[in-house]
Amino acid sequence: MFNFQKFKSWQSRQRGNPNLLIISALMFTVTFILGHKIFYQPWSRKKMLKESEEIANRIYEEELREQLNAS
Repeated sequence: MFNFQKFKSWQSRQRGNPNLLIISALMFTVTFILGHKIFYQPWSRKKMLKESEEIANRIYEEELREQLNAS
């Protein structure tokens, strides 16, 4: 369980500790990269695929209309 008093005492001991800054920067970078690869890329690819399918369907329907009108 999280105890705020213990956290504050731990935090006061860490002041001026450069290792803490390095660890937090590394954790941020890793979290950002994993979040991008796990959540954003698959969502982006699905979105792009859906949009390209919609465009292809519109083009196909227009070509069918042109063929029917030409006949």
